[in-house]
Amino acid sequence: MHKTKLFASALAITAALALSPAQAEMIAPDANTNTSTAAIPSAKAEENKADAAAQIKTALDQYNAGQLSDSIQSLEAAKEAIMQVRSQGFLKLFPDSFEKMAIDTSKNDDVVAGSAAFGGGITMKRTYRHAENTNAAVEVSLIADSPLINSLMGLMKMATSVSSSGNKTLEIQGHKALVRNKPGKPLKLMVIVDNIMVDFQAAEGATPVTVEQLTYVANHMNYGALK
Repeated sequence: MHKTKLFASALAITAALALSPAQAEMIAPDANTNTSTAAIPSAKAEENKADAAAQIKTALDQYNAGQLSDSIQSLEAAKEAIMQVRSQGFLKLFPDSFEKMAIDTSKNDDVVAGSAAFGGGITMKRTYRHAENTNAAVEVSLIADSPLINSLMGLMKMATSVSSSGNKTLEIQGHKALVRNKPGKPLKLMVIVDNIMVDFQAAEGATPVTVEQLTYVANHMNYGALK
């Protein structure tokens, strides 16, 4: 393969993440040391930003030196760092609390970047529990940057076309959502935002939930964090 084409293919690893302009700016090398880092609140995210920029520079240097295999490995490392930066932004989806619901800190799952279970994407999970009824709890899961999302969206379209399937569509803050209500399966509400899926269902061991309860929780998420 021509060397230029090889490097272009490797560089596509990072481009495939489809970063928004604001997210792309997060991982771009900074010429000024006083650039604001307010968009990435944690020290870990800032460390990932610097690591991504360094790995991309290393990949280019290796490419120019003819070290193509090493260059691809460096781009893979950059991809992981970029996914971590994106993950930090996605955390803003989850409010700490709203009304009488709050995140159950004992159930918090750390961000997983490069999750093999979802084709290399990003997954997050948070559980919201009612302050006065601890058996009332909703699990909120996010899946992003995964090739499985397109398949899930296709299944969503198929499901909504079958009126007898127990599924119905609705909108959550202007975003497409699907309620899946099948016998023997947990009730689910799935919201799609820019090729990212946010899934709502009763938490493990919690009392069954209704569509209205899932919709209530879904309407309190900050979907602007996923743009």
